[in-house]
Amino acid sequence: MHPILGDRRRISLYLAGWIPLGALLTGLLAVAGDSGWRQAGGLAVPLTAVYAFLCLGAWYSCRALPLGRAGLLPAVAAHVATAACPAALWVLLAWGLARLLDRMSLLKGTEELVVGQAPLLFAIGVVLYLLSVTVHYLVVEFEASRDAERRALRSQVETREAQLRALRAQLHPHFLFNSLNSINSMIAGKPEEARRMCVQLGDFLRDSLRSAGLRDIALSDELQLVRRYLGICLLYT
Repeated sequence: MHPILGDRRRISLYLAGWIPLGALLTGLLAVAGDSGWRQAGGLAVPLTAVYAFLCLGAWYSCRALPLGRAGLLPAVAAHVATAACPAALWVLLAWGLARLLDRMSLLKGTEELVVGQAPLLFAIGVVLYLLSVTVHYLVVEFEASRDAERRALRSQVETREAQLRALRAQLHPHFLFNSLNSINSMIAGKPEEARRMCVQLGDFLRDSLRSAGLRDIALSDELQLVRRYLGICLLYT
């Protein structure tokens, strides 16, 4: 999915960036076409809004032609050739809208304005599309950077989890051997403490095995394991 369309805030920022472009287009049509500002604005505002969404298609061509892989000059040539299609479609949409406004007597003379300024509209469409290509290349690089950061973070987490599992695998046998040796030494002189250590060791190992396969462990369960571990360690002394 397009990264701009997936976020309302990004859509708002994107459309806000087209507002000054719409005002500039209104001024160009008003001056070049020697028409009124009402005619120029009534045509330029909806055309700018429509073209803003047409230019979102540059995202897919930018992903298909990454600068690092395709090279700068071939990518520029391809995008200049591609820009002619949305620009020509934009001129057709402008003519259709102007014809509709003329037929409905909303803005008289609008169709004549579009016909007279069709080359200017086409040139502006090409420039705006290429500007959109530049913005989308920045978005592509930003998304690639974020994906690389997420992959690096995920790799770090997986590495630390593997290290933790390896450390647990090393600690558990030593801890078990030490506990059994302590129980063996206490059986003759301290049978009650030996019995209590057997119970605590069994509880600790049972809880450890139960939580070993879990990805997330509740804090209360983790504290319970720590208490059982410290209780066994205190019986060593």
